[in-house]
Amino acid sequence: MNLFSELLLKVSPLFFFLIIGFIAGRVSKVHKEGLAKLLIYYLSPALIFTQMLRAHLTISDLWLPGLIWALGSVIAVGYYFIGSRVYPEGTKKNLLGFAAGNANSGYFGIPVADALFGGDAVARVILCGMGYILYENSVGFYLAARGHSSISSAVMKVVKLPGFHAAWLGISLNLLFGATENSWVQGVNQNLRGAYSILGVALVGLAMSELARFKFDLKFNALSFSAKYLAWPLALYALVYGNESVVQIFDAENARVLKLIAWVPLAANTVAIAAELKTEPETASMAVFLSTIFSLFLIPFVMMVAS
Repeated sequence: MNLFSELLLKVSPLFFFLIIGFIAGRVSKVHKEGLAKLLIYYLSPALIFTQMLRAHLTISDLWLPGLIWALGSVIAVGYYFIGSRVYPEGTKKNLLGFAAGNANSGYFGIPVADALFGGDAVARVILCGMGYILYENSVGFYLAARGHSSISSAVMKVVKLPGFHAAWLGISLNLLFGATENSWVQGVNQNLRGAYSILGVALVGLAMSELARFKFDLKFNALSFSAKYLAWPLALYALVYGNESVVQIFDAENARVLKLIAWVPLAANTVAIAAELKTEPETASMAVFLSTIFSLFLIPFVMMVAS
């Protein structure tokens, strides 16, 4: 019970910001499209770049974001083809593919890791988050963009995406010169993380405020939940147990973090991408909202059973 209370205390402010976004959309008629552009093209690249500069990286550390990127890409492509069978027309298959490969490791995973395990785990969750960022700004964005674009046009949208270039440039500078201890960069990064978390969750509320009625696509939610709570846990737990039984490449701390990452909810950025590309943002917001609530209750249970 103490574990659940501590976790709820850490995560509960996010629901407050979600409600603010919902009220802003309903009462003040704030539009989600402008906020989505701010997040995708400005705040996200700045956060990615400063986070890459600050992280203590070595070549050997890159397996963790590389693993998350690879798993996310494989799961996303798999669910895109599943979605093509379920939704032969429209853009829901693109949204499903994007959502299936991503996760909210940032403004959900980080406070949860801090509540459960402390600082060392948070640093490793951030590394996992880099993998999701790379997926989101490459394969994920490509799949989402294909809903309204040709293959060549979708590739060009990825190449032009600022977050994609912020990631490789930040990693390159980090590996060449080491993690920066510059107080200005650290302060900017801290402020960006706060702004990104608040606005990202508020965007979900804005998208929900535009729903004519609170209803959800049962098939879409079932498929996206199967990706998040079946495909990801099976893949990551199999990797952890394979490591413990056979290869023993990574340590117990990494194993703990991967088990946690397996249960974090659908990424709130799903709503930002869907809003920017006009790919079913209302469907995305409902799925993200339900997944966030589900993970809030599921993670304490899973961690208590596993401990």
